[in-house]
Amino acid sequence: MEEKAPPAPASAPVPALLSNPAEAATSTASGSSVPTEGEQPQSTDLPTSLPPSPFANLKLAKVPENLRRAQCPQCKSRKLLYCPECQIPLEPFVPRFDLPIHCDVIHHPQEKRTKSTAIHAAVLCPDHVTIHEFPSFPAFDPTESVLLYPCPEARSLHEIDLRRVKRVVFIDSTWQKAGSVLHHPTLANIPRVKIEAENTAFWRYQDVSPHCLATIEAIYYFFREFANAKDGRYEGQYDNLLYFFSYYYDKIQSYYRSDPSLKFSKIDGYIKY
Repeated sequence: MEEKAPPAPASAPVPALLSNPAEAATSTASGSSVPTEGEQPQSTDLPTSLPPSPFANLKLAKVPENLRRAQCPQCKSRKLLYCPECQIPLEPFVPRFDLPIHCDVIHHPQEKRTKSTAIHAAVLCPDHVTIHEFPSFPAFDPTESVLLYPCPEARSLHEIDLRRVKRVVFIDSTWQKAGSVLHHPTLANIPRVKIEAENTAFWRYQDVSPHCLATIEAIYYFFREFANAKDGRYEGQYDNLLYFFSYYYDKIQSYYRSDPSLKFSKIDGYIKY
C-alpha cells in the first residue's frame, strides 16, 4: 500500500499496497530530501557500531556505489537504477530472474507509479510480472489463481493445493483505496490467501500496523512462503525481489545517521543508530 495507508492484521499479509523509493518519502525537519545521484552526506560522524540491516542475511546482488541517474531510452526521463513509468532497468547490473508462477498486480490509478514498490517486481521479473491499471484487468481463472489479501476467509498457503496455483494477484494502492479494487466483481470468485505476519521496513508513514507491508515486501514474503509450502525449503532464490527496496532503505538510513541534526519525523525509531 502507499502513504498513510495500509501494506493487515497481525495474522495476515498486507494487500499489496504501499509505495516506492525513487521518490522516497523521507522528509527532514528542515524539509530537505534524501540525496540522489551520488550526493554525499555533509557529515561523516557515524557510530562505530551500527545495527545490522534487516536485509543483511539475504542473497542480494550488489549495487555499485556513487550511482548517478541515467536517461531512460524510452521516455527520456532521468532516473536512478530503473524507470518506474517504462518499467525497465537503466543499469546493466540490475538482476533479472524468474518466478515460479505469474504475478499480477492491480495498481490503483490515483497512486503515483513513481511511488509504487510493485514496479520493482516488474523490472526485476519482466517475464512473470504484469502491472494492470485498475479497473482494466483480465478475468482470472479462479481454479488456478489466488488473491493475496488479509480477510477472514483468507487461507494460508499451507492450507491449499499449490500445485494448481498458476498465478497470484496483488492490490497496489493505499489501504483506504484497496477496498474499491478488492470488491470489483471480476475478483469476487478468486480465492483469498494470506501470509504470516512480518514487520515492514518501509519508510512511508502509515498508522495501521507494523505488519502492513509495502507491496514489494508482500510479494517477496509471498514467494518465500510459497517455496517453503510447496518445496519444503527456501534457498534465497527470490531475495532479489528486495533489490531496489533494500537499496533505498540503506540509503535513507545512512543519510540520517550521517548528520545528528537531521530528523526523520515521520516514523518514531525508524532510523537505526
